[in-house]
Amino acid sequence: MTADSRKLSKNIYSSTFSSFCQEVSRFRLSHMIRTTDVAVEKLPKVNEAKSKNDWMVVIFAHSNLFRLTIKIHYCDLAAQTFAKLCRGGETADLSITAINDFMREYGNQLIGAVKQSIEDQAGYAKVSCPLVTRSQDAQFFAPNPASAAFEDHWLLQTQGQQIQCSIILEFLDRNFMKEIYLPAFFDSESIGDVEFFE
Repeated sequence: MTADSRKLSKNIYSSTFSSFCQEVSRFRLSHMIRTTDVAVEKLPKVNEAKSKNDWMVVIFAHSNLFRLTIKIHYCDLAAQTFAKLCRGGETADLSITAINDFMREYGNQLIGAVKQSIEDQAGYAKVSCPLVTRSQDAQFFAPNPASAAFEDHWLLQTQGQQIQCSIILEFLDRNFMKEIYLPAFFDSESIGDVEFFE
């Protein structure tokens, strides 16, 4: 990492981190459901409590320097479609437990990749278990208004279905906020490759 890289402006940093999170989410979903046809659509800041989706997976990573929150909003049909694709195109409907387990695992995959990119500079962070709750409960997982935070929202669309992802990176240490550098460029190897339900 060069000294010039560390001097990225906040706008470039935000754009880089936003693109990184969106690409990681796209890559992980593509890998899990065995298709490359996943589109990303950036969203403006949204009121997640008014999401049209029924359910939300929320998962956290935390250290003494930062707190990371990932939320994935989805409806039963989208989760059912994606979980079936993950299982090789199974035709019979899966149980609610099975489709929620799929979405929880997707949340695990996503937060693991994002936190690893931060841990390289911030040290070890603890991760919560993914929680499935009502989509309207998003308001209870908002960032602390007093903290410095980066927030982003986007859609992932494929197979006629979509899920809504959001990420909040709260800086608990302002010095760390000024020093952190997140990768502008990455490939499949740096994002990581995992096998799920194989």
